[in-house]
Amino acid sequence: MNIGPRHIRERYPAQVEVVRRALATAFAKQLPESEDFERDAVLFRTPNGCLVTVSEEFFSDVPATAISARLAEWRVAEKAKALGQSDRLVVTTDGTFVEQRG
Repeated sequence: MNIGPRHIRERYPAQVEVVRRALATAFAKQLPESEDFERDAVLFRTPNGCLVTVSEEFFSDVPATAISARLAEWRVAEKAKALGQSDRLVVTTDGTFVEQRG
């Protein structure tokens, strides 16, 4: 039985790399990242402590070639820079929203 890659970063490497580079450019450093198996998402932790949570749905629905434009259109980096350490910016196929953590 071949189930395929378990991790989102293994299933969508090109898409994740585009997000990784966009956030690294915006924050002038590589951001720590991990997978959130409960949310089916990849998490990026910003220097100000905000979590940027990018859903698997986004990675599966948006081609790698369109991700940079979508992130810019939705102002993901600017929003993440403005949020604090108790905030989570969630990116889905439909856009972004903010959740309070804690």
